[in-house]
Amino acid sequence: MRSEFSKVTIFRAIIGCGIIQVLMAMMSQWMSASAVIELSWGVEAICYFMMSAYIIWQSTYRLKTFKKDIEGLQNKELLLCVLLVFMTQYFMSVGGYQVVLSILFYTNERLAIQVYEEPLLRFSSQQDLLFACITVSILVPIFEEFLFRGVILSRFMNWFSMIGALAIMALCFGFLHGVDFIGATIFGFLCGMLYLKFENIWAPILVHLLNNALTCLSFSLRQEVHPSLAALTQSYIDHQFKEGLVLLSVGMILLFFTIKRLNLVRPE
Repeated sequence: MRSEFSKVTIFRAIIGCGIIQVLMAMMSQWMSASAVIELSWGVEAICYFMMSAYIIWQSTYRLKTFKKDIEGLQNKELLLCVLLVFMTQYFMSVGGYQVVLSILFYTNERLAIQVYEEPLLRFSSQQDLLFACITVSILVPIFEEFLFRGVILSRFMNWFSMIGALAIMALCFGFLHGVDFIGATIFGFLCGMLYLKFENIWAPILVHLLNNALTCLSFSLRQEVHPSLAALTQSYIDHQFKEGLVLLSVGMILLFFTIKRLNLVRPE
């Protein structure tokens, strides 16, 4: 009974935070960039507090199977699927980001500039960037996988079909990732498939660790080569849009093979 109460409480809290994030995104055009970022950080802090509480509680249960789960990562089929998900996520996320950001520049330049500059506002120094990379590359993947795949997906599986539960969970995951909605939604769906196929939470954690480490590396490089707003000419934005479409196309091809490989069939 206590276990069920804990899951329900955390589930409701994260859904509430997600709703707040969506409302903030809708209201962002009437708010200053600093206000949006401060509110976003507040909501994220609540989310990660709830995740931390769940991880501490859940770890006492999973310690019994920890060694078995880690040994399961040596499975060659699992590692191949992790690699496919990682590659698919990279192309879909980068391509989706470039396409969405380009469309924003075409339709709402003020919001596009706000989104474009946000990473630089967050990481104003090398120390901030280093701390963020450690947090994002290690802690966040573990938190999010235990929460979205360990709690939310399992709860949705009680209410919907397997595909329905995966789709709704992935949409929730995507909404919490802002402009990277396309890539994050697909990534959430594929991580859910990984979890269901191998019944090992460390499979999606592994691919999430790799993905976030690459993201931190790209942010670090972006600090050095980030084009100024003056350099964002129409031709540059058009180029980014076309490049994004190419990356998305490659990602769609990889997505087809990845889903076919995972095929939602659990091992016996």
